[in-house]
Amino acid sequence: FGVASNETTTCSSQGNCTSPDTCNCNSFYGGNNCQFPICFGHTSDDTANVCSNHGNCISPGNCECTSTFTGPECQYPICFGVPSNETTTCSSHGTCNSPDTCSCAATHSGPNCQYPICFNIPSNETTSCT
Repeated sequence: FGVASNETTTCSSQGNCTSPDTCNCNSFYGGNNCQFPICFGHTSDDTANVCSNHGNCISPGNCECTSTFTGPECQYPICFGVPSNETTTCSSHGTCNSPDTCSCAATHSGPNCQYPICFNIPSNETTSCT
């Protein structure tokens, strides 16, 4: 790749040159020139899969998530400020399926499952429990 095999920048300083234009990368980097960090089995240029397709691999094993996802692999959507893996997501009455999208239990309704249902009427309606 235009760098002598005995230079420190060979293989992006993340592997060994084994023959002309051939690198043997360490376990934390991939690519022809060992230029891509690996996060949870995917190189940073595998944008469809790295960091659950909800962030960027900025260093080995380190995902930087978009603002609507969290978790080591950006695998948890955030609903109304609460990550989906926490018990208080969707007001503790539903499941956070995608950012700010809750699937409520049959007993609750509302965008954040915040309204109990009283005789099949959500509590935020004026005819509820009257």
